[in-house]
Amino acid sequence: MSRYVEVALTLRDTEEIAIALASLGIAVEHGTDGLMLRGGLECAGAPVDLRVAAGPFDTIEDFGFARRDDGSVVLVCGELDRARLDARLVPAMLTAVAAHRVDASTELEVVARGPRLVVRRRG
Repeated sequence: MSRYVEVALTLRDTEEIAIALASLGIAVEHGTDGLMLRGGLECAGAPVDLRVAAGPFDTIEDFGFARRDDGSVVLVCGELDRARLDARLVPAMLTAVAAHRVDASTELEVVARGPRLVVRRRG
């Protein structure tokens, strides 16, 4: 078990993160108060708002997402998983959030242009 580290995210909504993770097939546990990462011999657990069991993207430890006092959200994970989550989970999650936002929008649509997808205003 490694110590937990934080990865800054541009997202500020844990519900959007939960929806994105679900769309990626990742089970998420929501916390109201006292949800903690499991920790181990080398470190105590860390408080989070969303917790994911080890396994997705080949993670070896559980990880989660926590809202900070300034309203930002951080990914909290073991230092051994940080590089793979930053390289694989974060981009996939951002793509899933963007897709959800476009799907939920009444003003935007996605149009295929060859191998690319373009987001544009409807109409």
